Amino acid sequence: IPKITYGITAGLRYKGFDLNLLFQGLGQANAYTQNGWTRMLYEWMTIADFWKDAWSPDNPGSNIPMLRFDSTWDQYESSFWVHRIDFLKLKNIQLGYSFPEKITSKLGLSRLYLYANAQNVFTIMWKKGYEGYDPERSTFDDGGSFYPSSRVFTFGLNINF
Repeated sequence: IPKITYGITAGLRYKGFDLNLLFQGLGQANAYTQNGWTRMLYEWMTIADFWKDAWSPDNPGSNIPMLRFDSTWDQYESSFWVHRIDFLKLKNIQLGYSFPEKITSKLGLSRLYLYANAQNVFTIMWKKGYEGYDPERSTFDDGGSFYPSSRVFTFGLNINF
């Protein structure tokens, strides 16, 4: 459960143009991910380089769990698989233009508005370590089992008669 959930909206208008932004994010948030041991099990069915630095009596300073070749293949749940997922995402941006009345009246319209909108534009991860596609999509698996949130572009025209 994140300790901080936040959102920021901003809007500007100038001479018929308008720009609206929506940012959202999480702070002090953790997610349990399984990327490491999933990669170990399925990466060409060999031991990934990641595991070559695992804890052992010869390498006691490692923070990577001890590698064991028994039936569990080191799939034990532990805090090692918990990663920070603090992020800031530009969730929505819209740029629009309202045509002036002298143009709309000549066309027999009361309003003419043209806009472009983008969703899920970018995500900034504040901490390194999370390897999933999108911190909003999945917190209880490897983060790679789900597609990331789609980036959506919309263009529109509002006409009022």
